Amino acid sequence: MTIKTKAIIGVSAIMMFIAIAAVLPNQLINKAVNNGNFREAVISDEVSTFDCEIPVHKPNYISLTCADGGIAVKEIRWQSWNPKEAIGTGVYMENDCLPDCASGKFQQTAVEISLRSLIQYKSDFYLKDLVINTTNGNTFPSGTTSIKVDLMEYLLSVES
Repeated sequence: MTIKTKAIIGVSAIMMFIAIAAVLPNQLINKAVNNGNFREAVISDEVSTFDCEIPVHKPNYISLTCADGGIAVKEIRWQSWNPKEAIGTGVYMENDCLPDCASGKFQQTAVEISLRSLIQYKSDFYLKDLVINTTNGNTFPSGTTSIKVDLMEYLLSVES
């Protein structure tokens, strides 16, 4: 075998390895998604959530009352964002609507938030359950210290 033949075989082997390495991850992801095991296969950049039925990736603001914006989490800072869970902090704000909502003042408190429950909707992936917990022993205006909201509930109910 000549040096030229060895070089051709070597380069061919390297090119085949590169081609297999490029295709294999996509096949594994597609197989995992098709089997319903997509949590292990989806990458963080492919995961979004919803703010008023609008898909968003790592939002800095999430409204809980889309009609008037009277309840929301603002100034969100994400410490982690992955297909299992997104964890962050922010400021919960709620209009007290006194004497009416137009004249009301926003009550605010620091919160820790998390997004959970990855689902595939159409061809995209979303964390749909938002959990908001107060910090420093504060309570929400309702008197509770925790709120859980399904950010896709309305969207999915309209489509069913």
